[in-house]
Amino acid sequence: MHPVVRKWGLYMGLISIALSSIFWATGLFKPSDNNTWVTLISVVVSLVILYVAGTELKKAHEGILPFGMAFKGLFGVLVISMLFSVVWMLLYTTVFEPDYQQTIIDQTYEKMLEQNPNMPEDQVDMAIGLTEKMTSPLVMVLFTVVFGLLFGAIEALIMALVVRREEAFPLR
Repeated sequence: MHPVVRKWGLYMGLISIALSSIFWATGLFKPSDNNTWVTLISVVVSLVILYVAGTELKKAHEGILPFGMAFKGLFGVLVISMLFSVVWMLLYTTVFEPDYQQTIIDQTYEKMLEQNPNMPEDQVDMAIGLTEKMTSPLVMVLFTVVFGLLFGAIEALIMALVVRREEAFPLR
């Protein structure tokens, strides 16, 4: 793995933890809310970091960065960053906000009854049981990894297209 990839993966991971901490401390992030602004800010920061990493990677390869190499490097940055995100999420949900899962369950219960006050008790119990399973730390780690890889591949693809520079072939 190229040192630029490791460096920017570390930076991106630390910056994502710092952003998450700021969102948490300021109350911008709330479990089970839409969190549109948080998502938008995170994606923009991620794309900017990938652009800078890709530009530095291209410079390290003397200005030539084929698409495949760009994608591989930028995806590597995201994978390293995702490892930080997984560790942070586990710490957040078990240490800093140990009631995280229960908060989501309570909010889900309230929203269900608000939207459908006549919902049968067995359906409520089934929905709450599913919410409990889906918000367990292990399942959240699994979703973080799967969706992180999926959306990370899309972000890496976009930025690889932006920063790539193929070798020019001289005319003969």
